[in-house]
Amino acid sequence: MRFFKLSVLFLCGLFLFSGSALAYTINGTTQVGLIDTLEASTTLSSYGYFQELAWIQNEGVLGPGYFFPETNKYNVNGSMWTPTDQDSDTFALALSGTPEYYFIKVGVGTAVFDPLRLYHNEISMAYAVINTAEWPDTVNIGSVSHLGEINGNGAPVPEPATMMLLGFGLIGLAGLRRKKFFKKS
Repeated sequence: MRFFKLSVLFLCGLFLFSGSALAYTINGTTQVGLIDTLEASTTLSSYGYFQELAWIQNEGVLGPGYFFPETNKYNVNGSMWTPTDQDSDTFALALSGTPEYYFIKVGVGTAVFDPLRLYHNEISMAYAVINTAEWPDTVNIGSVSHLGEINGNGAPVPEPATMMLLGFGLIGLAGLRRKKFFKKS
C-alpha cells in the first residue's frame, strides 16, 4: 500500500511539471502552444489553389497524402492575429479546425523572402503561432494575405497532460481492484 501511495504522489508531481508550461499565451490566460515549426517556403510563379496544392503535394514538401479543400483556404489580415503576451514578434491566430499543417501566403515578396510558408502545427493545434522576427524588416504580420489548413496521413500527437490523465485513471482503477481483492481475502 505504501508503494501505491508513493507512486501516486510521484505521478502527481510529474503532472504538476508537465503540460504546456512553456506555451505562449494571449490575453493573459489563453494558451496557444509553442511557435509552429517552419517546414518549407517557396516563391511560386503564380498563386492559386491548384499551384499551392501541387507545391504541398510535392515529395520534397509533404507528399501526395496531404491535401486541403479549397474551403480550408481563407483570407486573413493583420488585425486577425493577436500578439502573444511573451513576445511582441510572436503572433497567434485561432484556426477553424485542428490541422496538422498550415501555410500562409505573405502578400509582399522579395528576392530574399519566400512568400509561401508551410508550418507544422505544434502543441495547441487550434492556433497558428508564428514568429515574424525571422522575416525581413519590410514585411510584417499585416502582410499575410491568406492561410490554408492542411490535413493528411499523419496522426496528431497527444498532449502530455492528456497522457498523464489517462495514467492516473488506470492507476486509480488498479488501486480499486486491488482494494476489493484484499477486502475479500
